[in-house]
Amino acid sequence: MTNEELPLADVTMTPPEAPLYILCVDDEAEILKALTRVFRHEAFKVLTASSGPEALAIMARTENIGLILSDQRMPEMTGSTFLQLAKKMAPEIPRMILTGYSEIADAIDAINQGGAQKFLEKPWEDGELLQVVRESLDRYRLLKENQRLKESVAAEMEKNREKDLALMRSEKMAAIGQLAAGVAHEINTPMGYISSNLAMLAKYQEQIVRFIHAAPATLPATVAADRESRAMESILEDLPELIKETLEGAERITKIVRDLMNFSRVDRVEHETVTLTSCLESALTICFNTLKKTAQIRKEYEAGPKILCHPGQLNQVFLNLLLNAGQAMVEPGEIVLKVRHDDHFVYASVSDAGAGIPGEIMNRIFDPFFTTKDVGKGTGLGLSISSEIVKKHDGELLVESVVGVGTTFTVKLPRTHEA
Repeated sequence: MTNEELPLADVTMTPPEAPLYILCVDDEAEILKALTRVFRHEAFKVLTASSGPEALAIMARTENIGLILSDQRMPEMTGSTFLQLAKKMAPEIPRMILTGYSEIADAIDAINQGGAQKFLEKPWEDGELLQVVRESLDRYRLLKENQRLKESVAAEMEKNREKDLALMRSEKMAAIGQLAAGVAHEINTPMGYISSNLAMLAKYQEQIVRFIHAAPATLPATVAADRESRAMESILEDLPELIKETLEGAERITKIVRDLMNFSRVDRVEHETVTLTSCLESALTICFNTLKKTAQIRKEYEAGPKILCHPGQLNQVFLNLLLNAGQAMVEPGEIVLKVRHDDHFVYASVSDAGAGIPGEIMNRIFDPFFTTKDVGKGTGLGLSISSEIVKKHDGELLVESVVGVGTTFTVKLPRTHEA
């Protein structure tokens, strides 16, 4: 080997953004000193190890190793074995083996086995060694830069995909809202006639019953007998109940129409003052037929304050939570809806008696596209979008879950927005 030094201007490389390390492994201290001296003017830093196990320990705790330069014959572990282990630990790091003439066959075998990618003979010539090392480090930097670019492009594509899916979901919800509003308006007018006419009929039937009961004394015997033969008394008894049930049915339809219009909010200003109870009830109306197949609904509502919010967005949040609660139910059970408040916040919670959320995935449930549902049965966006909507209202979407017991999602909004 030569101790000839190259001019500083010839060996200085442009420093990378983060300092790179070259790991030199040899059981002879003099060889390590010689390698350190050759690389002393380089932009990278030199790490040294006297054995394979020591070098593996250095790799485990050090980032930005750009090249491994290892001796072949070492007492604890051969260079070939060490480099194969190094490849498994960090396959992207270039690996070279330094070997004497008598060890060339071993070095070639190390290359064939995939541990080493290149070998250099001892004694080396400093200029040649520097050139080979520089080229390897340049390739490593290029590889890392390409990897960063790919990751950046992939991340940007994922963001755009997330935005596109969120936009599609938003447009879908808006379309559903418009459809609901159109249906509601179409039903609302005839339901007004029906409810009004039924109320008037209820008043008329009271007068008819009073008249018929007062009439027998003045009616001919044949008319009285005919009335009795037709079970008129039974009809007169049933008539008030029939009208009452019909009125209740009409009121139910009217409430559904009202909730549909509240849910769609297409004819309202963007922000308005509402209670969380009204938003929760509007969402429940939309999905009640789905939920009633698997759960009983229990309501625990406090009379809470109105807050300034975007009701259509909160309706979407509660719809997501209610549908998730229904899907979490393995067996028929109970879904509990609660609305309460304190001096600073209003809370609306949806609790199910489902399987619960395992602790290992709890911190991922709000991540976009994360879902435990089968392929095609969920986008993994419901909770992510719901969390973002609540955050836009300066609130939090909280979750508590016990495996085998159930899960509670709570919308917590500040009373600073109180109307």
